[in-house]
Amino acid sequence: MKKKVFISVAFGILVVASCKKDDPSPKPEFDIDFVLSDGSSINNQICYDLSRDYAISITLTSTKNAFPISVDYTVNGLLFHAELREASTYVNRVSNLFEGENKVQIVDSDVLDILELVVLNDFEHIE
Repeated sequence: MKKKVFISVAFGILVVASCKKDDPSPKPEFDIDFVLSDGSSINNQICYDLSRDYAISITLTSTKNAFPISVDYTVNGLLFHAELREASTYVNRVSNLFEGENKVQIVDSDVLDILELVVLNDFEHIE
């Protein structure tokens, strides 16, 4: 009888000890920026032109998660979704920009970028 009790207790301890609490994976960290449509940096120009094509760039800055990694972001309040399948930079062309302040942000985070677009009106932009 003692042997059965011992085996039952040992089995119970083994089951309890092998049940490990699932630690939630740490949230991946991202950086988000406005870029030119080819992915090149805007370089903090003084004047941005609405006639040019722009994009957003999302870079995975740290992760211990397995790929693919999903990220939700907003551009001027409109929700978008991206899946990163490898540790690289995701670039997506944006078309809903307007004169004034344009904001792109990773959802549920403080990670954001702001682009102030100016209409040149009667002025000619010369490069």
